[in-house]
Amino acid sequence: MQSPHRPSLLRKMNVRKVLEVIQSQGTLTRADVMRCSGISAPTVSKAVSALLDAGLLEERETAEFSVGRPGKLLQLPRFSAQVIGVVLEWDYCSVVASGLDGHLHEDKLDRFKTPQSYSELIEIISGKILNLVEKEEIPALGVGITVPGLVNSNDGRIFLASNLHIVDGQSPAVDIASRTDLECVLVQKSTSLCLSEKTYGAGQSVDDFINLDVTSGFGMGVFTGGQLLDGQHGLAGEIAHITVEPQGGRVCGCGNLGCLETV
Repeated sequence: MQSPHRPSLLRKMNVRKVLEVIQSQGTLTRADVMRCSGISAPTVSKAVSALLDAGLLEERETAEFSVGRPGKLLQLPRFSAQVIGVVLEWDYCSVVASGLDGHLHEDKLDRFKTPQSYSELIEIISGKILNLVEKEEIPALGVGITVPGLVNSNDGRIFLASNLHIVDGQSPAVDIASRTDLECVLVQKSTSLCLSEKTYGAGQSVDDFINLDVTSGFGMGVFTGGQLLDGQHGLAGEIAHITVEPQGGRVCGCGNLGCLETV
């Protein structure tokens, strides 16, 4: 017997596939989406309608000099919808808005010195997010937060941030979500950089690559078979705290001696 939930699941999978195709390929017509996805025209049409209604796609006319009757172009929104990015660092933190197409609204970048306490950090960030959303009057679909530390992907709690100890054991995504009423996601910095490279950078054309981050500390993200290597707790690729100088090594922010991050 066919599960009553199967049609709904298939619809969601098709909608996601269409969105992924447009995200990876850029501006496309419905016919282009059909060719790239292998999904039938009626199914693509329904998926596109759902995405347009949800504000996750924009539709615009083709150039006037186009021959024949070209289909309308579909693209991820740049200005009609936004997501908020939050970058936590040991010295400065940043809050910035971005279109769903990945275009940063750099004129909306707000950078501030990292406070001394976790509670103050959360209050400042939450206030800046709310001000940004109210000022722009553009729907914000969510908040992405990165931290240079070890994040448990199962519960969103930070195990350890060796250069930013005020967030150790904390759940910034949960705390910011409760103050802004926006969906928030927390990922470690090396993972976010790896995802960004796969979505917008040189990683688009390859299924297997490693991304090294040496900006603050030392981190590594891994894509294999076109999928992010996450691990059971989201710690796959974490190499910063491997001991490489057990005798006479420098003290690491994690408390151990001779970690790779200190070399």
